[in-house]
Amino acid sequence: MLRGTVRAAKRGDLTDTQVTGRVDHVFSPDLSVFGSLGLTPDADFLPGVSLALGAGFRIWNDDESATEIRLNARIGANFYADATVATARIGPQFSFFDGTLSLSTEWLHSWSNNGLATDGASARLDMRISEQLNGFVGYSYAPEIDGATIVDTQSLFAGLAYEVDPTLTLRAGAAREFRASFDRTTVSLGMTKRF
Repeated sequence: MLRGTVRAAKRGDLTDTQVTGRVDHVFSPDLSVFGSLGLTPDADFLPGVSLALGAGFRIWNDDESATEIRLNARIGANFYADATVATARIGPQFSFFDGTLSLSTEWLHSWSNNGLATDGASARLDMRISEQLNGFVGYSYAPEIDGATIVDTQSLFAGLAYEVDPTLTLRAGAAREFRASFDRTTVSLGMTKRF
C-alpha cells in the first residue's frame, strides 16, 4: 500500500510545506511493516528530511468477540539544518467490534545529536463512522527538542478518512499544538493507494 501526505504548518510569518510518502506491507494478520520518507523544501522550522520505520505485531485476538491487541513500534529521525532528532515509539493498540473502535497508546523517547533527551506519551481513538468514512481524535504530551532546549509541547489532533473505492482512500487532518511561547495549527491532506 502506498500513501502520500501533504502537510502545511505555519509559525508566525513562516509557512513550511512537507510532502511525505509511505509504503505499508502486511505479511500476515500477525505482522505488518512500514517505511516513510518526508521532505520539506526550503524548510524554516520543520525538518528538511524525515525518515521512519515501524512494525505492528498481533499479540492476542479473540474471534468470538472480534477483539484483538497489537503492539506497535517505530523509530524515526528528523534532520534539521542545525540538529538531528531521533524518536522511538512503542505501545499497545486495542481493537473492538472487528475494528469498529480502537484505542492506541504510545510511549515516546526522543534524543538529539547534542545530547538532549526527553520522554512523552500519546493516545488516539479511531472509529468507523460508516462503511466508507473513518475518523480519529487524539492527544499527545511530547516535549520537543529544539536546538539546545527542550520545549514543553502538548497537541490535540483529529482527522477523517474517506474510502472512495477499495483501492483509494482520501485523508484530511488537523492538529493544534500548545507551547509556552506560541501555539501552532497544522493541516494535512493525504491519499492512500492500494495495489
